This record gives sequence, structure tokens and C-alpha cells, in this order.
Amino acid sequence: KDRESLARHHAAEALNFQITLMIAQFACMFLAFGALVIQVVTMSDTTRQSGEFFPWAFFAVFPLFFVLMAANFIFSIVGIVKATQHERWRYPICIRLVKP
Repeated sequence: KDRESLARHHAAEALNFQITLMIAQFACMFLAFGALVIQVVTMSDTTRQSGEFFPWAFFAVFPLFFVLMAANFIFSIVGIVKATQHERWRYPICIRLVKP
């Protein structure tokens, strides 16, 4: 009974964390492409004609994807280790939508 409860706890925590990451990635994607559209719309005619365009707004948000990927990797490894040690562990940054 306790083993099933522990498995359900870790499954719910992992699912909640992945849902949280998906929401954060969609938010980053929305910010990146929104900033890119704003940059293109507000671009001057001389820049448009010369072809000198660097999407700085897109690359300003892009590093957040790497932070999210690193958090996914690190927290998932910690969750695996805690699960194999039969300890309950909660992801530190997580929207808890699914209850164990």
C-alpha cells in the first residue's frame, strides 16, 4: 500500500512539473515571437531597405529555453534519485494541477 502511494506521489509530481514546463515554454515562445513581430513592425524603412536586420528581441528571450531545459534535466534526475531511495520529494517550481 505504501509503495503504491509513493509511486502515485512521484508520478503526479513529475506530471505536474512537465505541465509547468510546457506552460513556461509556451510563454517564452509567445514572448520571443511577439518581440520579434514588434521589432519587425517598428523597423525603419532605411533598415528594411538595407537588409541589416538582427532579431535581438528573439535572442533576448531565447536563453530562457536553455534555463528551462536545464531545470528539467536537473530536477528530473533529483526526482529519480529520490524515488529510488523511497523518499517523497516535491519539485520546487511546480503548479500542482494533479493531486497524488
